[in-house]
Amino acid sequence: MKKISKRLTVVIAVLLTAALSLCAGTTVYLFVPALGNMDVTLLIDGEEVCDLNTPVGKTTNFHTFKIPSTQSKKGWVEIEFGQEGKVLLAVSLVYTNFLNLEKSTFQAETQLDLVDGETIYVDLARKGWNDCQLKFLDEKKGAKKLADKKAFRLPKVEYCNENE
Repeated sequence: MKKISKRLTVVIAVLLTAALSLCAGTTVYLFVPALGNMDVTLLIDGEEVCDLNTPVGKTTNFHTFKIPSTQSKKGWVEIEFGQEGKVLLAVSLVYTNFLNLEKSTFQAETQLDLVDGETIYVDLARKGWNDCQLKFLDEKKGAKKLADKKAFRLPKVEYCNENE
């Protein structure tokens, strides 16, 4: 009986080590600002991964509005990449006009060069009136944004591309 349990323990340890080496890699922190009437989606290599919608912080409604005007809270998400190499990180934003219900789509994207053990901080920022961009932050600014108590933490995303 002891031999079986020792063998089973060794097999489980080997499997766990293999699983960790398969999906160990880069950590990316993506910061999302407070946005109004927007649906935000995370895309990796053109594939939809998750929604980045944070809870609504403020709602305004007037008699001329077809839907209430909402302001979401700022937030951030931790993304664990299980591979090295180049990855296209994109964020798609769909704005719904509260007066006429027209939808406008914006997209920001950047290419990441993933290296094992690296931590990357990326900020979704406005670029002019009708555009946005993904900007890289240094470690000091990234740590400051992570420490912000008012920012909402979205569920962790683990992305391991088995095709490579």
